Amino acid sequence: MPNRRNAPRADVVIVHSPVGGGHRAAAEALAEEARARGLTVVLLNAFDFCPPPFAGSYLFAHHTGQAFAPKLYGKAYSGTKGSARKAPGGLLEPLRRGMDHLLFAPLVAAVVAHQPRLVIATHHLPLLTLGRARRTPTTAHPLLNAPLFGVVTDYDAHGVWAERGIEGFAVGSRRAADDLIRGGIPEARIYQTGIPTKRAFAAVGALPDARKGGKIHALFTSGGVGVGPLAAVLATLQETDPISAVLVTGSDAAKQRHLSEQIKRRNLGAVVTAIGYENAMARRMEESDIIIGKAGGLTVSEALVAGRPLLLMGSIPGNESANESYAVEGGAALTATAAQVRSHLLALQADRGRLLTLAAAARALGAPSAAREILDHALAHVARGDRQAQRSA
Repeated sequence: MPNRRNAPRADVVIVHSPVGGGHRAAAEALAEEARARGLTVVLLNAFDFCPPPFAGSYLFAHHTGQAFAPKLYGKAYSGTKGSARKAPGGLLEPLRRGMDHLLFAPLVAAVVAHQPRLVIATHHLPLLTLGRARRTPTTAHPLLNAPLFGVVTDYDAHGVWAERGIEGFAVGSRRAADDLIRGGIPEARIYQTGIPTKRAFAAVGALPDARKGGKIHALFTSGGVGVGPLAAVLATLQETDPISAVLVTGSDAAKQRHLSEQIKRRNLGAVVTAIGYENAMARRMEESDIIIGKAGGLTVSEALVAGRPLLLMGSIPGNESANESYAVEGGAALTATAAQVRSHLLALQADRGRLLTLAAAARALGAPSAAREILDHALAHVARGDRQAQRSA
């Protein structure tokens, strides 16, 4: 675990987790906004402060469940979605809460060591221990003497988010707000701000009326999709298709190699390019007409803010199906199986007016000011606390 000695003071500590890239992306968007205001920021990965065997097994179970048993994952998600205080996990809920609190106890000391004025968490796991430290300090858990905010990174909110000791929650939709209210969170503590994204996505230009050569430019975000669905899509494409596609394979070198070999074998070089990890996703979106992948909360949010429609495939039942519904019902997304992706792209290439309508709906549904609004609400709590401290001094 990281050494906490000589921890630098920070105005804001933002805690995220590696359970999907969206939690870190949301944290980075908030950090960008805070630094733009001249605040000092420390980003902490909650899993750096729990035993490595637990971190490894938790992440393995989470990612394996989503990849190989999505229906079972969805049933588990919906079956345990009730209020955290009403035991969403049934009889095992007290055990889960006790274990999570114990395993993440070192996180509290790490956060307190930075003497922050504000703490924000973009994943629910840290909130249990940090919320308890905010309410009831103990020898093992020092007082967290700073307002604590939770930022929900999907368009619904599982009951495990509904922890006590938290001054405010930022959500992306009314559905997520209602979920928290059912979980016992007062509506006055819930702010429907949208999900935070980096400023570069809001700076993406409008979708052009036409592309050079008449092709449709598709961006596949494959980080959580895996090789299977992408390979199935590639099997349907033809070299002569009026499509220009980029596959972002992430840091998985084996996935990139596998897909690149398939592209070469099927002579799709004129149609498809596979690249690895991409730092400049906003630029990639600007070069694209449509984003294709599963409905991760940040993937959806970034595309909406960038004004790019989505073609969603392989979304996991549960939080991702909620994200998918949000984008589809807002008129900004279509859904497809891997076998249907090509026909959708060809139809949109032939009817660019429909593509532009989807793009306009995406831009209207996006929340480019979410990070700013979240910081505004959170810092207002800090200011109130400062005023109270001055009055009692």
